[in-house]
Amino acid sequence: MQQPATATIAEMISKTGIPLVLKNGNGTTGANGVKSPSAQQVVPPSTISTAFSMPVVPAIKVSLREDLQKVGEFERKLIEFLDESAPNYWEYQGTDDKNKWMIRDQFESVMDEVRKVLDYDGVWGELAKMHWLISLIKYAPVSQNASEHIAEIGLALAVLNRVDREGSDVIIGSDGYNVDDEFANNPMVDRLVNDFRTFSSKSHKAMKECYKKEVSKLLPEEGTGITVSDLRAGKQGQIVLVVPPYQLMDREGNLSFKKSGSILVQSKNGVIHLLDVAGPISETAQNVISRHVWIEIRNIPSQKPGPSHKVEFGRQIPRDYFIPTICLWRWVVEGVFSAEEDAKSKVLADAQSDQFDRWRKETLSGVQQQEEILSPKEWLLEHKDGLFFFEREKFARPIDDLNIRWFVEAGGQRVNHSELNPMAVICRRGGAIQLVSCPKHQNRFWEGIKDPQAEGSAFEGLPWQIKIVLKMAFKNTTLKQNSR
Repeated sequence: MQQPATATIAEMISKTGIPLVLKNGNGTTGANGVKSPSAQQVVPPSTISTAFSMPVVPAIKVSLREDLQKVGEFERKLIEFLDESAPNYWEYQGTDDKNKWMIRDQFESVMDEVRKVLDYDGVWGELAKMHWLISLIKYAPVSQNASEHIAEIGLALAVLNRVDREGSDVIIGSDGYNVDDEFANNPMVDRLVNDFRTFSSKSHKAMKECYKKEVSKLLPEEGTGITVSDLRAGKQGQIVLVVPPYQLMDREGNLSFKKSGSILVQSKNGVIHLLDVAGPISETAQNVISRHVWIEIRNIPSQKPGPSHKVEFGRQIPRDYFIPTICLWRWVVEGVFSAEEDAKSKVLADAQSDQFDRWRKETLSGVQQQEEILSPKEWLLEHKDGLFFFEREKFARPIDDLNIRWFVEAGGQRVNHSELNPMAVICRRGGAIQLVSCPKHQNRFWEGIKDPQAEGSAFEGLPWQIKIVLKMAFKNTTLKQNSR
């Protein structure tokens, strides 16, 4: 029997625990409407059942029909075993800490059996890990925290890798996740990705609805509302700022994303105070509000600071108040620059929308008179030669950003670029891809294929920004075909 791939597996699962079947529960419903026992009424240890039936790996030769039947029987028992554990896992997570101690020892005894299943050798271990994640998704409460929790378990089991959001299989918050290459040939990959994406989308939608309700209560007092320009100018009043996910760099040079949310702040006498918050940053914000920290309007820079920026407040701040003050400053700065960037983007988007409509109508009608445009299935999945019309928005998920960002090295400097909803007619001939037509203002995005460019395997031969949007289109088309 193999040992766990990393200590993290044992640590994570031991820490959280797989709860037992809890008796006398009222019952709750999981993400997919599956009934699971309730942990609201925790019973004494003496009444908790530990009767789990752990599947045993069959001895097979993989040459006879009865051997294949053994494999099928093993997988059926494996699913039953993990499906028994998963609903209770979430019930245990939702149980008050003051009640968990009564059943923790029994949970640990079951966890010993679960770890053995997850650490089976070869294909058996792969099956166990994949089915464990699928069972967790099946019974999870619909929430962003549950999505993040499942992702962390997937990382600990080495089934998932954390990657850039762009081109990832699943997006949760500011992170993207792909199934590890070791599991690429596992028949459960598509099921896992589809289930996780569906669950993540539901969780994101639920979070947005909850956040929307919170923000609706986050309103300036009547007659006190001001704009971002007013805030910069020092005008007295109140304003709601939307704080996007942002990055910070620690002393070791490591970057990490911080949570987003909305803040209601008040400007008065050149000073900004935090009044109320909504969203994920609420956990941190209470410390900021309770300490009544403040920043001066002159502390808002004219250019957006980077993740390693150190602000000078020009005054002595007590140690206990320094971090809350830094938090307030970063939230205000991120919110101000986000609002200013959104205003510019809206003006640009309105102008580009008209250009897109004109280009799409004129170009497609002209091109189609000469040659038929292939469907996404034909061009992306069947790899046929011919014309293809790509538009980012048509292949995007609701939570995807239509603004594609990339950088180019020039003169030893990194030059950042972005393009909103790139679109083009492109052509494949004999393994090379070439641009046929695109909106004029998107020439920079597509310039890498103005001449025929060998696409390579999985578009690896193309410039990064083009490769990434075509990979997204490929994945979304694949998932749509598999879900039919």
